[in-house]
Amino acid sequence: MKKLSKSKLKQIARLSIAIHAHDFAGGFTAKQIGLSDDEFMVLSEEFQKQAERLAGKHPMNMGSVEDVIEYFRK
Repeated sequence: MKKLSKSKLKQIARLSIAIHAHDFAGGFTAKQIGLSDDEFMVLSEEFQKQAERLAGKHPMNMGSVEDVIEYFRK
């Protein structure tokens, strides 16, 4: 099995965090966390912006850390 470099492992961590933060943000509503719709919109936009920054050029449509690892092994 191909060994992963320290650089690739760091990319795996960032992409995994991005994917799961993005999924987490989509998992609740404004009312559930005590925000107005406007506040929630700002929070959601920031989640998206930070997730995209962490993901870089990599796709965020993977479902697990294992999927991310396989993506970088290929």
